[in-house]
Amino acid sequence: MQRGFCHWLLVCDAGMFRFGIVAVAGLAASLWSVLEAQETHPFSVHDMLAMERLSDPQMSPDGSVVAFTVRSTDLAANNPQAYAGAGFAAVMIDFHGSVGYGQDFTDSIRGDWGGKPLEDLQKGLAAALDLYPFLDGDRVCALGASYGGYMVNWIAGAWPDRFRCLVNHDGVFDLRSMYYTTEELWFVEWDHEGSYFDNPDGFESHNPALLVDRWQTPMLVIHGALDFRVPETQGLAAFTALRRRDVPARFLYFPDENHWVLRPANSVQWHEEVLGWLARWLEP
Repeated sequence: MQRGFCHWLLVCDAGMFRFGIVAVAGLAASLWSVLEAQETHPFSVHDMLAMERLSDPQMSPDGSVVAFTVRSTDLAANNPQAYAGAGFAAVMIDFHGSVGYGQDFTDSIRGDWGGKPLEDLQKGLAAALDLYPFLDGDRVCALGASYGGYMVNWIAGAWPDRFRCLVNHDGVFDLRSMYYTTEELWFVEWDHEGSYFDNPDGFESHNPALLVDRWQTPMLVIHGALDFRVPETQGLAAFTALRRRDVPARFLYFPDENHWVLRPANSVQWHEEVLGWLARWLEP
């Protein structure tokens, strides 16, 4: 699932500045700013938070709308300027399991997919809101893809009252069925410390499907038919759970895409759908 980069994106209307925060284990470690809003500045998306505000003051008169992204594949959080260009601020947190801090840090979430990373994300969001008073903590949406999509599903039950909306791209919904359907068994057996039949508790202890009774946050679910890493049934199951619980939801299905969205026209549609979902649920 390409867990090497694990991030959240938080989008907000944030002023004519771009800022970056590196957060390690949920703590803000450094700050970077670019004082000219139109200046291009290279940065590593796996350890930067980007925030920008539209010049139109009517967009967010009361504060900055936040898009919080959990990254693992390209689309959901690798393009923070797409969110900034739409008038949001984007927050990305390097949580446990991310690369760049040594192999022990990367391996620290074995058997703990929903533990340390969630705690880091909670602390990271709190730190961002504390550091930047122009962010509106009441208007936050969380987005994630692949492992990030798993985390969005996990948050829906484990942190159900924090976000206005959620976006789940190719995310894992049920760790048991995931084990028996994925084409890449190495990830699930390594991360959950064995096979499902030998160590079911290693899967079920952080299984989003077991927390569906707590789901209440509107979610956009996106999946590709050719995704054999996280099969399309994971997205369909999450959407079914949402609708059976009468939670507002939308399912975006790409019959010609895999774990990524590679076709230009599909990418345009992806961004239009996601930005439209944010605008719908993050409006004042």
